[in-house]
Amino acid sequence: MTLVSAMGLIVIVFTVAVFVIAAKRPGDGSDLLDWDPTERVRGRRDADVEELELGLGEHNSRRIAAGQAPQTEDELRRELARNRRRASS
Repeated sequence: MTLVSAMGLIVIVFTVAVFVIAAKRPGDGSDLLDWDPTERVRGRRDADVEELELGLGEHNSRRIAAGQAPQTEDELRRELARNRRRASS
């Protein structure tokens, strides 16, 4: 038996052993990886909200410095939609 075929056999035996152990373990195994897709979505949503609030704050800081009234999120969305429609026309 050559070294390459011996290494291949070791890899195959190890892989089979991992699958056998995983099959006997209760649950789906995501706890082993500390993987929770709902937590990931929640974290991303929280980061998006924080990013939006920071961006709106910066936008309003520039508006106030220019002597304009600050905008709410809805007002800014309407203005952006209006600008996009004009740009695509």
